[in-house]
Amino acid sequence: LGAQVYPISVLGDDDAGKNLLSLISSKCQHTQGIILDPACHTILKTRIMAGDDNTTKQQVIRIDRDPHKKLSEGNQDKIFSYLARIAPSLDALIISDYGYGMFTKKIRTYIRKFAQEKVVVVDSRYCMTDFTGATMVTPNLSEAEQFTGIRIKDEKSLHLAGARILRTIKTRAVLITRGNKGMTLFEHSAPPLHIPVYGSDQITDVTGAGDTVCALVTLGLVAGACFADAARLANYGAAVVVMKPGTATVNQQELISALTAPPVPHHR
Repeated sequence: LGAQVYPISVLGDDDAGKNLLSLISSKCQHTQGIILDPACHTILKTRIMAGDDNTTKQQVIRIDRDPHKKLSEGNQDKIFSYLARIAPSLDALIISDYGYGMFTKKIRTYIRKFAQEKVVVVDSRYCMTDFTGATMVTPNLSEAEQFTGIRIKDEKSLHLAGARILRTIKTRAVLITRGNKGMTLFEHSAPPLHIPVYGSDQITDVTGAGDTVCALVTLGLVAGACFADAARLANYGAAVVVMKPGTATVNQQELISALTAPPVPHHR
């Protein structure tokens, strides 16, 4: 979508890690922040799909191979020094935290300092409280329920959960993604904004939808959009991605086409 991206991560120095780094390198010229560590194993997720060539395939099970290994002090130092070196030239940080130990106390402290001046968008599966002061957090429904202890079954409970996250994380906005029900934006100075799903609600594959939301919200904010417009932009992008099989992306022309297309009526 036109942004310069600086990915930071640790991969295993194995076939999967080398293949992934090769794929990233073909799309991104800044890969110095990706470390290949022979002591680590690259996380692998295998999706088992059901259906034949004449039907829409559905995922029935996913097998995850993610042996947890604590980040070495050497890799922690490399990640921190690289982040500190490039941060002055960055407009934003996207935090994708799946609980694998990437975000040490030192790195979290630096991220909070960065967030005082620039955009930080956080997608954290288990530890949103580690990123207090971020610009925005983007939990899905189950993550919002787990964090707040509120079972989200209607609009009232959704609003209670959103308000609690907003207050607890001390973030400027919370965007709860709700699958085929769209997403809901919470800000301190505005009522909750419900954004219905764009296009068809017959989803092909949700893989990567949350990452698309983070990317587009962040790009929208650094381009000068308000939270509501950035969220709407993310909603369009995610709608394009979920209609594609497998781990998919959205390009500029697809996004423009979605934004300029006539509305699609919903039939219930």
